[in-house]
Amino acid sequence: MEWLTKKQVKEIVGEALHAVADYDDDCENHDFTNFQAYHKQEFINTIQRLLSERGYWVPLSLTQLDELGNITELIKYIDNEQGFIGPAKPKIKLQ
Repeated sequence: MEWLTKKQVKEIVGEALHAVADYDDDCENHDFTNFQAYHKQEFINTIQRLLSERGYWVPLSLTQLDELGNITELIKYIDNEQGFIGPAKPKIKLQ
């Protein structure tokens, strides 16, 4: 299994953002200024669900979202912190 690319992460975040906000431009043009706690939690839940459907996860909470400040930083965070769901992949044995 390969890591998600930044483009794939951005698509996931954009899809999750559409679940809680109306916008027509690039998702990276936005921050969390108008988000209420409910919107933030729904946004996080949607990101987690979309990542899980693809076999990935990322540690993400309301506190972390508040620290990130905008969508661009969130995409970078997910890109850097993504992990696989399930057991660790076995290592190969070198001869």
